[in-house]
Amino acid sequence: MCVITKKFYLIPILFLTLFVSAAFSETEIETSFEQGTALYEKEDYYSAKDIFEKLVALEPKNSDLHHWLGKCYGRIAETASWIKAMSMAKKTRKEFEKAVALDEKNIDALEDLMQYYLEAPGFLGGSKKKANEIEKRLNQIGNNI
Repeated sequence: MCVITKKFYLIPILFLTLFVSAAFSETEIETSFEQGTALYEKEDYYSAKDIFEKLVALEPKNSDLHHWLGKCYGRIAETASWIKAMSMAKKTRKEFEKAVALDEKNIDALEDLMQYYLEAPGFLGGSKKKANEIEKRLNQIGNNI
């Protein structure tokens, strides 16, 4: 297949992606968020993860969504096989870091990222130094409130 033909196959896919994301109203996103948090509270972390992955795809710059997705990954890691747990732990850290990068004052994400750094082994990104840096940031935010 030539390159030009491949490009024409991508156009409908791009259009469909834009259409699907536009089709989700703010209300539908809020409803999905509530469903995801309810499933998380019921300890159905896999179903909650699926919802938050879709929401993050729709709103990639939403700090709270990345934080909740990271929480789901973390809970899955706690009960997964060793190999899957390592993969989920890395995803947890990535989502927490993304949440903090998007909103430096997201206290919940900062606290969870700090906890991750304290508890995770170094080969999974754990770091007492990074945890201490976040604790300082949290103290600064607390002093400014």
